[in-house]
Amino acid sequence: HAHLLPETCPRCQGTAFSGSAAGIDLLQQRWQAAELPPVLWRDGSPVAIDQPLAQHARVLVTQPALLGGAAEDVRRNERLCRAYRTLASRVQEAEGELYLQVNETDAERWLHWLTPQGVEALLLQERQDRYTFRYPPSVRLVKLLVNDLPERLQASVKTLSEAMRQAPEFLECRGPFLVEGRPASRPRSVIHLLFQPSVQEETLLTLLHPFAKRAVIDLDPIAFLR
Repeated sequence: HAHLLPETCPRCQGTAFSGSAAGIDLLQQRWQAAELPPVLWRDGSPVAIDQPLAQHARVLVTQPALLGGAAEDVRRNERLCRAYRTLASRVQEAEGELYLQVNETDAERWLHWLTPQGVEALLLQERQDRYTFRYPPSVRLVKLLVNDLPERLQASVKTLSEAMRQAPEFLECRGPFLVEGRPASRPRSVIHLLFQPSVQEETLLTLLHPFAKRAVIDLDPIAFLR
């Protein structure tokens, strides 16, 4: 079913639309008016999606873009596809039907993700993006957390970079960047060190040991995604 948005708001005649899709209340009204079969309404949040499904359930997800969580990072599409396919699998096991409220221009992606070819294409694109922006697994990434402001760490970062150049696999140093959401009295900065994937962990331990007293060092971080 396709429905065009009005040019003006029927209540205030305003034109400053946010671009949001119709909410559950409006969808329920249109659904009932069309005398369509009853459905379970879900907003795409993990809590709503994880609720048990009855046999032959019809599930309508009004915000499928939230299936993988709201965090914006390089793994967003990967998480979204996995959560979406998991939900579709549960609906299939219940011999039910799955409906998504999506923009017409985006509908093809959701259909494609339900096929092996769609998943393969997504993973290939994800790997290419990580190669382009130098994210793992195209590089080995090391994260350092230092309790200080970035502007106070410039000299330390220069010393750190010079020490890392002892390893031929060293690529670059990124940062320092201020860690947000901390009290002003307890500032923290993050530094990223990038190496070729072939670098040995023993090499990293040797290079970083002199800096271990001042920084919290993670040789295999997952928080780089944020």
